[in-house]
Amino acid sequence: MNKRVKTEKKNARRRFLFIAGGLLAIILLLFWLNSPVFFGIRYSLPYRFVVMAVLSAILCLLAFHSRFAQPVYGKIFLVTGAIVLWTSLLLPDRIKTLLFFLYGCIFAAVVVIYFLRGLWKLKRDARYAGKDMPRFSLVLVISCAFIFVLRRGLLIEYAQSELPFWLPSLIAAISAFVLSVLCILLLKNLAWRKRDRIIIPVMTLLISFLFVWVALCVCNYSLDRSVPQSISAEICNKGIDSGGRGPTTYGLTLEMQSGDEVHLNVSQKAWYTLKKGDRITVFLYKGALNEPYYIYEE
Repeated sequence: MNKRVKTEKKNARRRFLFIAGGLLAIILLLFWLNSPVFFGIRYSLPYRFVVMAVLSAILCLLAFHSRFAQPVYGKIFLVTGAIVLWTSLLLPDRIKTLLFFLYGCIFAAVVVIYFLRGLWKLKRDARYAGKDMPRFSLVLVISCAFIFVLRRGLLIEYAQSELPFWLPSLIAAISAFVLSVLCILLLKNLAWRKRDRIIIPVMTLLISFLFVWVALCVCNYSLDRSVPQSISAEICNKGIDSGGRGPTTYGLTLEMQSGDEVHLNVSQKAWYTLKKGDRITVFLYKGALNEPYYIYEE
């Protein structure tokens, strides 16, 4: 019996190392292909098709392989992610951005439903262990990262404010913080761990602010149907933010016709194509929520 258990553990360890090594190899390959040498290949349709196929296969493996034992909400999140990846190949940037945001909303909604379901079970049955409940603090951290990456992916620069929509975001965050504290106080018979009583309200405050802020930024961009104003600008400088606190961004410092300097993030393709001293046309949109922004459209 002991020999059989040891063999199963050894095989499980091998499977884990094989999967982890494969994932690491794929990540390193994608990172290597992200270098300027493969600039032409990266934007070709066959390359994007292969990348989407590999990522979709990984998501489906994580969703349905018995080794990972995903709960229902995990399967929904992973499978929906595979579908979103494929549809993003065919959609324009504005709709694609909105689609990714809605994908994050679906994940958040499913997780919150399962969390509340677990709280209800705990309240009715003290013997319920809560093993199928999401680890709420971990989910909040993942959501923060997802929302931050999504906002960094918007290649726009707001014309009037560096942090637009901060007031409604702050009001929503404070309201969510108060609700989370009331929830913990009203459900004190659930024997909350001390760290959860601190982590959940604080993370709820942060995630609520980021969620509302990004939701308004995405809607202002994705739902914008205004007629843009074209502005000629000269590239004064170029820079790359290597992504120490987020994804890598490619920025241009532009001198506008008015003499003002504007820092604008562009796609990697545009960054390597354009040179310092080039004159480009930047568009100024009014924004769906009346928050104007600059954007370079290729």
